[in-house]
Parts: sequence; structure tokens; C-alpha cells
Amino acid sequence: MLFGKKKAKPKKKFSITAAGVEVFRAPLIEIPLKEQTIIEKSIQFFDDPEPCYIHRGAVVTRLADELAQAAEAAGGSLEADTLKEEYKNWIAFEGIESIRLIEE
Repeated sequence: MLFGKKKAKPKKKFSITAAGVEVFRAPLIEIPLKEQTIIEKSIQFFDDPEPCYIHRGAVVTRLADELAQAAEAAGGSLEADTLKEEYKNWIAFEGIESIRLIEE
């Protein structure tokens, strides 16, 4: 198939469960982070307490990558017993029970 369409790669997404219900499923970069987390990490990474959209995007990308790597290392899913409190504190949902890395 010289000129055929390329097969689309499955996109990695996060699935977040809280109180037994999936509350989020979207591409990694769309993970909802708390504003306080974005500011704290922007200060840590860039010494910028008022991050512009470029620094915000970089913070979200770094944290999403860190969560994805942790999930992959744990077999694709971070469950309540293996989910670091730090990760729970980053995300803008309360009562997180699991974060799964899925491909769709």
C-alpha cells in the first residue's frame, strides 16, 4: 500500500476512577491538574510563580508523563494501595481510587 492511509496509532489516555465511577477518560495531556499544583511545579521547574501558557503546558506535560511512566511501571494501573498521595494531590478530583493508562 504505497499511497494508502497510515494506520492510526492507538492514543494513550488516562482513565481515573473515584468512588467506583470513572470520572475522567481523555488523552494524557488533558489531565485536570489543580491550579495550585501547576503554580508549585512552575516555580520548581521554571522559577515562575505566574506561569504563561507555555510553562503551564510544560508542567502538564511533565506531570502527565510522570503519571504515565508510574502507571506503566505498575503494569498499566495505579490502584489505591500503590497510588502515591502526591499524585492524588495533583489531580483536580477528590477520592481517586485508580489511574489507568489505556490505549484507544
